[in-house]
Amino acid sequence: MQRNKPMGDWAIVGMLPSLLLDASNIHDYIALLLKHHGGSVMFKGPWLSNMKFLLTCDPMNLNHITSRSFTNYEKGSEFHEVFEVLGDGILNADGETWKYNRAILHSLLKQRSFGSFVQKTMQEKLDNCLLPFLDHVSKAGKHVVPHWLWKLQKWLQIGKEKLFEGSKIVDKFLHEQITSKRKQQKKCSKNQEEEPFPDLLSIIMAQEWGKGPIDDKFLRDTAVDLLAAGRDTISAGLCWFIWLVATRPSVGAKIIEEIKSNF
Repeated sequence: MQRNKPMGDWAIVGMLPSLLLDASNIHDYIALLLKHHGGSVMFKGPWLSNMKFLLTCDPMNLNHITSRSFTNYEKGSEFHEVFEVLGDGILNADGETWKYNRAILHSLLKQRSFGSFVQKTMQEKLDNCLLPFLDHVSKAGKHVVPHWLWKLQKWLQIGKEKLFEGSKIVDKFLHEQITSKRKQQKKCSKNQEEEPFPDLLSIIMAQEWGKGPIDDKFLRDTAVDLLAAGRDTISAGLCWFIWLVATRPSVGAKIIEEIKSNF
């Protein structure tokens, strides 16, 4: 890599060769690239490929795109075609549909009943999943599957890398959950009872949001969005947090001290 000029731009192949040469170190390379160009750079692909996109880490740009002027950046027809599995949920919507979905989710996430449900679920996940897993990893002395093994599993379509039928399985699962929730709500309504810990799906179904009763398609699309948005972002954030705390014992001790003092 040339430190004084991280990315070359050739007439026919564009900037693609530079990117491919550093593919094994892509995250550090992009960080260096953005630093070299002052926080933003336009990537240009091969001639006639129509591959052109902006990379930016500038705080003002990010605020403009993701918050202040978000409605100016519509995803477009190609995005909708590629991510058709998301339906018309907030991750795939534009314009008024996006505003409508956003208003609903904001309202739901502020409700006390949902907060109680999240607290209960997080406690169960910590006790039954995360802590036993970390304990197992600590005793076994390992944390990741070898690179060659997961690539072999992926190629052979076996083990944890086995691919499923994607959207069909997701749709089947979600429609079963929606049907079950509707039956449960009818039963509670008939007996004049309330769900002790209503989840997000139950809360959405129990209310009207200006456009009449919520249909199954909206519920399915919203559920897919929540599953997709909450998977990689939260898991990556938690992994990074745990690694930082594990490598800084003094910070971990302060966190434990603060937890004990507040609970």
